[in-house]
Amino acid sequence: MPDAQTIHEQTGWVEPLSVALAELVDSHKAKGIKRISSQSNWVSRLGSPCDLQLTFWRVKPEFAALHDVGLQYIFDEGKLQEDAVLRLLEDMGVRVLERSVSVGNDTLLRQFNVSGQLDAVLNFEKIAENMPVVEGIDWHRKRVVAEVKSVSPWLFDSLTDYDSIATHKKPFVRNWGSQVMLYLLGHSDEGGLLILKQKSTGRLKFVPIILDLDECDVLLNKAKRVNAAVAEYARSQTLPDPIEWRQDLCASCPFLAACPNSRILPQVELSTDAELIELLQRRESLAESNSEYREVNDAIDQKLEPFEGKDTLAGDYRIAWKQVTRSEKLTPASTFWTKRILKLPSAIKD
Repeated sequence: MPDAQTIHEQTGWVEPLSVALAELVDSHKAKGIKRISSQSNWVSRLGSPCDLQLTFWRVKPEFAALHDVGLQYIFDEGKLQEDAVLRLLEDMGVRVLERSVSVGNDTLLRQFNVSGQLDAVLNFEKIAENMPVVEGIDWHRKRVVAEVKSVSPWLFDSLTDYDSIATHKKPFVRNWGSQVMLYLLGHSDEGGLLILKQKSTGRLKFVPIILDLDECDVLLNKAKRVNAAVAEYARSQTLPDPIEWRQDLCASCPFLAACPNSRILPQVELSTDAELIELLQRRESLAESNSEYREVNDAIDQKLEPFEGKDTLAGDYRIAWKQVTRSEKLTPASTFWTKRILKLPSAIKD
């Protein structure tokens, strides 16, 4: 049996190989990062409340900040999970009639220059034979629109119906509701399904979505405004005004660097403390682990003491401060600083 020194000499290739492979797979994934221009209003984007952002996608897509390789992993994984969900449904007896179905050929959507591709059209005839599904439906002919999303455990638990999607704090989740609504309209269906897959356990949830013509009217009127804005830009190079600054939307907008809203960002202090940046990144990854989350937060508080009261940038993070005065009956009034830690898009750094 070889001694420890011999083993060390003969296995010296393992560690550098693992490092090289990690770099190689990131480089491979990065090849998929690109901007996709479009001459139409994408169903997946029309949920945005900002006409300027939607117009930018049409006339100046090159202004969009490219997402990072981490997000590309998420996009690619989402596509893999979509395939896995549909294979599982087929194993259960569900017929997948169509994949990546275009809705741009619908007369009404074409009138408003709206396009998109829904994930699948399903048929549940075989399921209906063996389960007490609603009677009075011709399940042989019934075609059901379905959109598939793989989600985190907390998101899986929080999304139970259309209202929980339409009112969610995350803009991309709200967009899912608008997306499916227009798919239903473009496919001439009254109802469909948003199929959620829990990333950790693989469990599925089927959220029913009912066509709401009022909501569709709002979305189509928005498409009409964007079409007019695109035409106006072609004539005069004039763009619509942005919405008033909203942290949940504007901070992560890929066009923030080109948007007038970027000019109202506050003056900030700059920290290059590598340990602070690493702690901020660690804090984000531990959001669901309360005990270690508190420990990291305490360490961050110590690091931020020299910056108290001064808006600060550290890597991809902005720390915003607010002074609060509290008056209590049993103690003298006290003034102190509170902070918010916000992740910024790469466009701000550029």
